[in-house]
Amino acid sequence: MRRLVNLLTAVSCWLLIATVAPAPLPAAEPANPQALVGSWKVDLRPTPDAEPYYQEFVVRSVEGGDLAATFYGTEVSEGSVNADWGRVHFAFVTEDGSGLYNTSGVLENGNLEGRTHALGRGFLSVWSAKRVADKPAGVPAEGPSGGIAESIFHPSAPAETSQFAFLLGNHRCSGQQMQRDGSYKPRAEAQWNGRVILGGWAIEDEWIAPLPDGRVSRGINIRSFNRASTKWDNRWLPTGTLEWSYFEAERIGETMVMTGGMGEDAQGAYVDRNIFSEAGPKGFKWRKDRSWDDGENWLQGVATIDCTTVKAAN
Repeated sequence: MRRLVNLLTAVSCWLLIATVAPAPLPAAEPANPQALVGSWKVDLRPTPDAEPYYQEFVVRSVEGGDLAATFYGTEVSEGSVNADWGRVHFAFVTEDGSGLYNTSGVLENGNLEGRTHALGRGFLSVWSAKRVADKPAGVPAEGPSGGIAESIFHPSAPAETSQFAFLLGNHRCSGQQMQRDGSYKPRAEAQWNGRVILGGWAIEDEWIAPLPDGRVSRGINIRSFNRASTKWDNRWLPTGTLEWSYFEAERIGETMVMTGGMGEDAQGAYVDRNIFSEAGPKGFKWRKDRSWDDGENWLQGVATIDCTTVKAAN
């Protein structure tokens, strides 16, 4: 009798466990990692209430869990994708003069949500991105002095085209010019306005500055990235002389460095070096250095400009 009671008790316990035990979770449907391929417009604003600061994330391919892409104009390494959990997760590493950047993110409802940890600079960036639609060549945009700029580069343009994106929009600038005795003379407030051209393949920016005699000095830069040389081709055309000057530019650490613009002054033949630094959503700084011995020695700060963004690119 006791054996029968024990048996019935054991059966009852087993039935109770089978009734309340949760069923195994169904396996998540794998997501499609190819949905990452394409160009993405990344909003890297430093704080939630800051103005948008756009850069590009271009995914060329996803093969066997490996990601080939550029982020902020820099080739990624260690790119990896995991689509086994119902969403597409990705991670990669980039590097510049300050150190490594570890980035990870997820594709959610057609948009990207990401995080970038700058190890050398000690900050964690929280960002989002939207897919860039392929615009046909010749999309009209108001001229540099009009106040409206395209902020989307053509998906097939070199990813490095975004390196000069900080010039897009309208900027108010103040500056100084070095005098012969080494002192500095302030320059009148000027405008520096940029836009993308050729349907998103290049950048045009215009400098507009009043002169002491009441005239207005203007000049335009045409900038495009040269895949063959892996550097920028920059051409500068000022009013007055209407003579084109050529500069070659490259990204060095957190700066964009232009070298060229050869000419002659009272000290002889020279070459100039223009350096953009501290570029971000609020503005940028510019400095001109000059050399009279073909770049062996440089006189730094021949001219300086400090620009504040008054209207960001759309």
